[in-house]
Amino acid sequence: MLRRLALRTEGVVAMEFALLAVPFFAVLFVVLNSALMIFCNAVVQGAVAQAARQIETGQMQNIDTNCPPTQNSTLTTFQTNVCKNLFGQLPCANLYFDVHSFATFGAINMPAPTYNAQGKVTNNCFNTGGSGSIVAVRVIYAWQNMVPGLTNLMHVSNTTTPIQYTVIVKNEPF
Repeated sequence: MLRRLALRTEGVVAMEFALLAVPFFAVLFVVLNSALMIFCNAVVQGAVAQAARQIETGQMQNIDTNCPPTQNSTLTTFQTNVCKNLFGQLPCANLYFDVHSFATFGAINMPAPTYNAQGKVTNNCFNTGGSGSIVAVRVIYAWQNMVPGLTNLMHVSNTTTPIQYTVIVKNEPF
């Protein structure tokens, strides 16, 4: 009976497909998730570079030592400029802005972002410094993973991955 069963070949293709389908689709979704994440990184990078240029040239000035910053017109203008340069590709609600001013390049020490239980950044600042200041502009985008199991592989507790881009500029004399 077993010998006769071993010689039968009907359904072999279906069995091979069943064994390979799950790993194939898992790898496919991880590749798509990674490709979209890289695209989002490029979009955020371009938007931050454009907005940082306005800080560098003195068009946007704010010396606010409160962390997190108080909501003011300069911060709102900066957020609007970054969001405008995203061209609708990403939701602005998932962006967190962190701008610090330093006296020299050697003094740059950006604090690691801290998150609350909802995954929101809690220690962001918005200090554009003055003329000749060194300014570090960091924008953190909370990327929502497409692949639910991917967060288990990355050993993270929530379903978002922070994508951050930092640009450092020296303010022009203004």
